[in-house]
Amino acid sequence: MNKRVLVLLVTIAVVFSVWPIFGAGKLPDNTTPAAPAAVNIYDWFKIGEYADAIGTFRFNAAVYDKIDDTYKRIYDVLAKAHVSDSTLSAFTQLVGDLKALPFDKNIETWTKKERDTWKRFEIARPFYTNLLADARRSIEASFAYWLGHDALELAWNVPYYQENGWAEGAKNSITNAATDLVALSANADYKSLFTALKPEIQNAMRLISAAKKKIPGPDDPFAPKDALTSDDIAKIVEAAKTIRDAGEGGQLASPD
Repeated sequence: MNKRVLVLLVTIAVVFSVWPIFGAGKLPDNTTPAAPAAVNIYDWFKIGEYADAIGTFRFNAAVYDKIDDTYKRIYDVLAKAHVSDSTLSAFTQLVGDLKALPFDKNIETWTKKERDTWKRFEIARPFYTNLLADARRSIEASFAYWLGHDALELAWNVPYYQENGWAEGAKNSITNAATDLVALSANADYKSLFTALKPEIQNAMRLISAAKKKIPGPDDPFAPKDALTSDDIAKIVEAAKTIRDAGEGGQLASPD
């Protein structure tokens, strides 16, 4: 695949710094109280997955012939999780904008305006901004959202990047997800949530978090270039699949 086209097809949601918003591992000082309704971590896990998938070309292309039904299911999960009216309104507008793009055609045949709309993905900014504000309303929602988001990114997108020869994309996804999971697994704010998870989920998160130490930052010119091996990446993908399976099966937490 042409690398330029691949870059256009990959996850666009990161344009809005979706990962760094959480990367610090703390809720902002102006966090508002949690919504009166109890937080269902499995709803928010699924929302995190959806948020990651929505920003990819291949997801929208895959569901284009059933886009109304697919996005209706996502809307229903958002509503069940009691997101704000602003988030629901922004989501409805985003769906309309996505339906206007010709995902049933090769992106190389799109008009410049259509390609620019997708590449910049400004149409999604209001939705992601409002959704992340909703997630930050409670530690439980934020924890589950990012766990779902990162699990899908690693289990679904990283193999895609590898198959298409885009090593940098895989590395970036792993770096960002590992940063999040370091916070989820080690930050005191999330200790009670992390320790409530099943041991195999905790271990999977720790394994992914450990990748952070193997990926050097851009400011170290002497760091080894291949610190993260193909075997490491395979184990990270499998760990993410373990988390995804448990999240989708309602089996993340140990029984009381």
